[in-house]
Amino acid sequence: MGSFSMPTSWLNTPNPQLAPAEQIRSLLEQKPNSEQQEDLSELEKELYHFAQNLLKLNLEDIIDMGKDKKDKLTLKELRKMVVEMQKAVKTLQGRVENLENELEGPEGLREKYTKLEKEKGAVDKELGEKREALGKKEKELGEKNAAIEDLQKNKIPGLQSELGTERQKVENLDKKLEGLEQEKAKLETNAQQKEEELEGRITNLETQMATLKGFEPYQELLKLAQEHPNLGLVANTPGDLLNEIYKAPKNLMKKVAENTLKSIKEKTADAPIWMDYFERLFAILQDLLGLQRLAIKEGDGYNPAKCEILGKGNKQGKVCKVLFQGYQIGGTTVAYSLVETQ
Repeated sequence: MGSFSMPTSWLNTPNPQLAPAEQIRSLLEQKPNSEQQEDLSELEKELYHFAQNLLKLNLEDIIDMGKDKKDKLTLKELRKMVVEMQKAVKTLQGRVENLENELEGPEGLREKYTKLEKEKGAVDKELGEKREALGKKEKELGEKNAAIEDLQKNKIPGLQSELGTERQKVENLDKKLEGLEQEKAKLETNAQQKEEELEGRITNLETQMATLKGFEPYQELLKLAQEHPNLGLVANTPGDLLNEIYKAPKNLMKKVAENTLKSIKEKTADAPIWMDYFERLFAILQDLLGLQRLAIKEGDGYNPAKCEILGKGNKQGKVCKVLFQGYQIGGTTVAYSLVETQ
């Protein structure tokens, strides 16, 4: 009979100095412990039970069967035993081949195991990358949560307080604007009433100008404007003249004074006309506006608070000629006197 080996991990190698029969008996008599029995495959368990059945036979009789010793087993029994052993060995060989094919074939367990190992490696790598990415995301989330918490604890309450303050300011401004609009409406109403009163007054004055001698100064102004339309001497109709005088008398007085001074300084031919118009208008508005002359006469010393010098006069000298007598309103100078000095 040929020798065979049992594919187990719990058998101990027998002593090579023992006789063959003793070596086989040594292998057959080995038993796995309780932990090893749990790890045995079905094939190992079947081999183990087969070995136990062999122990029941007299191995010396089998091995020494060709010698002169008296047989202890009949030939029929030995043949039967051999046939059973051959069948068992053949069955076991078939199972071993099947297991080897399952293990080592192109679609075998080892190939599948190798593929699974590779797939596991790829999965482990991907899992590691995902865990790393997850760690970064968790860190970013933590930072964002910290920022949100900081906003909620420190900044948002302050901003809400500022927002409340600004809203209150807006409400106050709205109320103030509402009050101003009401005041504006009242002023517009009053202005309209005054304008209507003034228009009525002007109408009455127009009528009186044609008949009463007290309106001769107005008639003289109107006459100058009509005779010299190219100078733009305010208005050239009674209604326009009175409207100009009583709606904005201060502006009218100042405008005429500036044009008069300009004509004198530039020595234009219309300077006497402007001077005449200024003096007549001054007489009309003197009491209405409280106009006061800047008193200066020939022989007075030069006073920059009251007058200005025409040309390059001597500022240390005395006034030798008064070209224009200026005026003031309520202590404020509107037009300075124009003089020559020597």
